[in-house]
Amino acid sequence: MNSGASIDPEKQLISPSLRSNNPELVTAVEIQQWADRDHAKTAFPELMRRLLAQAPGITNLDIRAHEGVAAPGWDGAASSAGSAYLPAGELRFEFGTNKDVKRKAQSDYNKRLAELGDRCSKLVFVFATPRSWPSGQKWAEDRRSEQRFVDVRVIDSQRLEGWLQETPSVHYWLSEQLGRNPRAVQTLQAWWINLRQNSIIQIPPQFYTARRDSQSDELIDAVQNGQLVAPVSILSVDSRDVLAFLYATLQEYPSLLERTLIVSDRAAWDHLVEFKTSLLLIPKFNDPDTATALAQGHRVLVVIDGESRSKDANTIVLPKVGRHESAEILRQGGVDFRQAERIAVLARRSMSAFLRMNSKYPDVQNPAWIRDVTTVSILAPLVLIGAWEDGDDRDKDHIESFCGICMSDIRLLVDSLSGQTDSPFILSGSVWRLADPVDAARLLLPKIETEVIERWRTLVFDVLLSADPRRGLGLAQSVVAEIRGIRPGCSDTFRKHVAEGLTLAAATSEMLEPHVRGIVKRLLEMSFADKTGDALMSLASALPLLAEAAPSEFLAAISERLDEEAPVVQLLFQAPHLDSFSTGFNSQVHHLLWALECLCWSEDYFGAAAMQMAALAACDLGDRNQPLDSLHKVTAVWAAQSASNTKDKIAVIEQVIEKYPEVGWRLVMTLLKPSKSIVLSSMGPRFRDWELPGARIKYNEVFQFEELMLDLAVSTAGVKSERWVDLIKLLHSMPKSMQSTLAHATSEAIRSNCSFWCDEDSYTVWRGLVDEIAHHEAHPGAGWAASDSDLNVLRSASTCLLNPSDPRQYVNLFGWTMDLRVGGLRWNDDGYESALSSVQLETLKNVAKGGGLSAIRLLCVGVERPETIGTILASLDLVSDADIIRWLEEDKEVNLQCAARAYVKTKARHQGITWLEEVVSSVRLGVDGRLALAASIPTEERFWNWIAKFDDAFVNAYWSSANCHEIPEAQCVEAISLLLAHERPWRALDVLFRLKCGGELSVDSVTVINVLSACLAVQENFDRSHYSYVVSELLKWLEVVAPKDLLLPWLEFCYFDFIGGDHNPSFALYCLLGNVPEEFVSLVKLIYNGQHQLGKARTEGDVAFAQLAHSVLFHWGILPGLRECGEIDGDHLKCWVSKCRRLFNERGDVEMGDREIGRVLASSPDGQDGIWPAEEVRTIIEALKSEGIEAGLMTGRYNRRGVSVRPVYDGGGFERLQAQEFRSAARKLAIRWPRTSMILRQMADGYGREANHLDKWDEQLADEL
Repeated sequence: MNSGASIDPEKQLISPSLRSNNPELVTAVEIQQWADRDHAKTAFPELMRRLLAQAPGITNLDIRAHEGVAAPGWDGAASSAGSAYLPAGELRFEFGTNKDVKRKAQSDYNKRLAELGDRCSKLVFVFATPRSWPSGQKWAEDRRSEQRFVDVRVIDSQRLEGWLQETPSVHYWLSEQLGRNPRAVQTLQAWWINLRQNSIIQIPPQFYTARRDSQSDELIDAVQNGQLVAPVSILSVDSRDVLAFLYATLQEYPSLLERTLIVSDRAAWDHLVEFKTSLLLIPKFNDPDTATALAQGHRVLVVIDGESRSKDANTIVLPKVGRHESAEILRQGGVDFRQAERIAVLARRSMSAFLRMNSKYPDVQNPAWIRDVTTVSILAPLVLIGAWEDGDDRDKDHIESFCGICMSDIRLLVDSLSGQTDSPFILSGSVWRLADPVDAARLLLPKIETEVIERWRTLVFDVLLSADPRRGLGLAQSVVAEIRGIRPGCSDTFRKHVAEGLTLAAATSEMLEPHVRGIVKRLLEMSFADKTGDALMSLASALPLLAEAAPSEFLAAISERLDEEAPVVQLLFQAPHLDSFSTGFNSQVHHLLWALECLCWSEDYFGAAAMQMAALAACDLGDRNQPLDSLHKVTAVWAAQSASNTKDKIAVIEQVIEKYPEVGWRLVMTLLKPSKSIVLSSMGPRFRDWELPGARIKYNEVFQFEELMLDLAVSTAGVKSERWVDLIKLLHSMPKSMQSTLAHATSEAIRSNCSFWCDEDSYTVWRGLVDEIAHHEAHPGAGWAASDSDLNVLRSASTCLLNPSDPRQYVNLFGWTMDLRVGGLRWNDDGYESALSSVQLETLKNVAKGGGLSAIRLLCVGVERPETIGTILASLDLVSDADIIRWLEEDKEVNLQCAARAYVKTKARHQGITWLEEVVSSVRLGVDGRLALAASIPTEERFWNWIAKFDDAFVNAYWSSANCHEIPEAQCVEAISLLLAHERPWRALDVLFRLKCGGELSVDSVTVINVLSACLAVQENFDRSHYSYVVSELLKWLEVVAPKDLLLPWLEFCYFDFIGGDHNPSFALYCLLGNVPEEFVSLVKLIYNGQHQLGKARTEGDVAFAQLAHSVLFHWGILPGLRECGEIDGDHLKCWVSKCRRLFNERGDVEMGDREIGRVLASSPDGQDGIWPAEEVRTIIEALKSEGIEAGLMTGRYNRRGVSVRPVYDGGGFERLQAQEFRSAARKLAIRWPRTSMILRQMADGYGREANHLDKWDEQLADEL
């Protein structure tokens, strides 16, 4: 065993006490007695390892542990420089607990001589035993005289006792192992084992170091420091947290952990301090003599908790354990997800409350404040409130009215208690909240007074039924309302926890539960009585908590209202009408569904809650049926999201099918779909002890459930053709045995029902059937593919559905499917396209021959690619031109229009203008048909002059539909001119981009600029995501070929926000602004004219230009005077600033101008010394001493920080790092650049304030469950 490892103290077998009630440490006698026990065989090597690890001069330690001593080779090895109990040299150990010690020692000695031969002469043979061996030293002398080993030594129980007395930490450890209770001293390992043994849930040690890595590192650095002159203090609200943290940290360093002792009285302390072996001492009494301990070479770890000494500057302050990290550690340790989250939150709120909750003996640990009558009388009502925003006057008014006590007195009490070890309330960010609501309810609700209950009822109604004036507002509107003081009557925190108070009281207090049921019943009655739905909307977010508080009353109220003709509940499905982005969900029904999902965690309420979900699903049969999703979640047998067993789930499904047939069908289909086999976790209870079944569902049980679902689906499908189509589509996702069942059931249903189905129903079933068969035929080797026998059953059934002469049997030839095989070829085989084209051609000939135009029409309506039919028909003489062209007027049949357009395009391309003239003169079309004809003509030069002869509507229809990809490349330049002439610049832009993508752009920069300029003057519906990229690429091209063009900066300005993203390219624009101060000043004027023109109405154009100008200035990233090489032209920059200030002064806008100049200066790179801003900017700052420029500089720099990605609950870590960097830079610039240094200090302070704000905010989130 390596010296860096140690056996797990939690897995060691503790020997029964060898002498009851003896507080002293073990002696040689007890060690001798211990040797007779099995425990000694495994623990004795560990004893020797610990002694050797703390012996001076020992290196290269390697000791086998546990049963490893039975393996071949030495039991241990070490290099020794010599000490009181060990000789110098290369030590080799043999261990023995045998009663015949001499025989064992001699046997080991002889064995090593035989194995090693002359190599023994370099080694020291050491035999160690826990037994007493009076003649052991004589035996060792005799062996030494043989001079085979360098030396021979024996260590028996007598020698061990002396060695242990010189190594106290090991002495205490062994005494604890042998069942003793050493007086006033305990190893840290024993303390941890005791904590674990008295815990309900076994918490891994790493839990106590979660997100405390820096504190662990600081501790290790401190105790390993050879020049330690002061104790190491560690602070937490609870001393047990500190000790657990110490154990968790030191367990990674066994050599430190094994020397750590907890000392509880002065006499023991004084005794231990005298030992020469270095110890880690933890005093648990007042005023220990730490100076002497440190002088003797020991390390002292001082525990500071909420009720002991105050901290100093060097104290290691333990933050709250990390929410995410601690929960993940618990989950890895086998704790359920929800329970892990609850434990993590409770430990963050109050480590003392968590430790009490997890203790097997919590009654003896009640907090001291529970004995104070006055304190209890104030705290008891506050339990029903749970939490409030500190300093919020709205919450204050409610609390004072409810409690009958001044808020300042309440604040004084909770603030004083928060400094104690076991405070009931904690300040989490800006929120005062219960540390452990359940524990507080257990302690305080039995003491609540009768008159408080009636005030509580009033409070609940006032808070939960009050309307939110922000409801229905968009995000921007909500912000404006907040600024204007338009807010609800209480904070969101207060409202949520008032609702939680109902649930908490019902779950923990038999006295209050009847009152809760009455309150919930009346709340629901009042909300449903308001037919406008406003009251229900106000109550919506509290519905999950109300359901948990009073399940029977909640279910009864919902059931009664759903039976009404126009239930108010339906209003929850309605999405709010918003002018901008909304906050939260589109509707409020999710709150009701979460409430019902919560009730499904209880066996008592599962059935009723599931049926209410079905009733809600019947009210909302849209494509995204949220109630159906919830119903699927709680009835799926493979998803443990309800407390019911498989039998109960099946009973609910059957009941849903009977009462709500359409919902039942969709539910069964959902349960049979493999894509729905993964479900999101359902909303569980907040305080009720409802738990989901922990046993895993067996595959056989899932399979039986799916077979039953298929049987239900088959019986429910009946004669409805659309349901059989749904079932057929599931064939490939079913197990083989179920595929056979479905195939035969489908065949039987088709043969029984086909005579009742209309032609359209029969075709729909046929289409679904042949598509599914083709899918299986295309992948015969796939694991999901049905057998040939099952497919033959389906093929035979399909012949009953479609007339052999029905042209729709060929629809797959004109689709997008990759399952189609043509002449044995698949879609990716060579020759497939050619073979498919031949088959398509022959098919159309046969269809036309058998049924004429009507048959072609019927086929065309049903295919996925009607343009293919139109193209092929254009090459054949099967039907007249007029018959096909008239399809252009088929408004209700998009497929026919598409086929006709392809027909015209193909005919015109091959037969030219002559054919078009004949069509125009012979085919009588209405206005829409005539324009559709124009839009179908190819975009080729030979048609342009001919098109121009027609009326404007015809011409516009043609150019509006111009396809840039079909224009011959040689004709593209002329096409661009014509597109511009006919006010179709965006189409011209497509042609330009096509040319650019094809290689060198064969047009001049003037043409590109003209097209981009024309696009600005035309409003069209287009794909912005596509054109923003096109515009960006063309502007980049212009920056290369025409960087000096005077219109380029203007174009970059106009398209600045249109391009979006990084707003690239914008180099020409920023060069202009950085070289021509007048342009910069004009741009600033645009902003303020669009925002602040007093006495003059602002036009939409003013506002748009102001927003655009603001965006340009906001994203300014090129400092005026910055050269391509990275150097800054200081004279240019100084001149630019000076001229801009003069122009602003002439306009009377000096202060505003200085701020904008400062924002531009914020784009400065770092200086030559690596500090921002560059020296040239610092010179300007120091010379001008302008507060406006300095304020703008700070704002501009702050706005350039961008978006940061940080770990969850990280708080202000990023901002704190920024503050440190700015503060460090400020110190370096203080002498030469004092004003710049002051700016950097102000920025550091700003980042520091933001870091503190984010810390509080994240703390509040992390403490929320």
